[in-house]
Amino acid sequence: AKGGSLVVHTSPRTPPDVSSVIARDIAPPHRAHLYAQGSNLYHALLAAADEIVVTSDSVSMVADAVAAGKPV
Repeated sequence: AKGGSLVVHTSPRTPPDVSSVIARDIAPPHRAHLYAQGSNLYHALLAAADEIVVTSDSVSMVADAVAAGKPV
């Protein structure tokens, strides 16, 4: 096991009920950032990540993750 923490970042398309579940169920040391909270940390999180996990439903997000130069 490598250790580490998980940061979950929702998108403008994340349904409110899914965002609520994420906010409720992601517990420390892991963090959830809900897009609706205002600031968009997406690119900063990609830059700071050691590894990136992204869903395949957005070609743009997959391309961003690969372009970040981190293991995907």
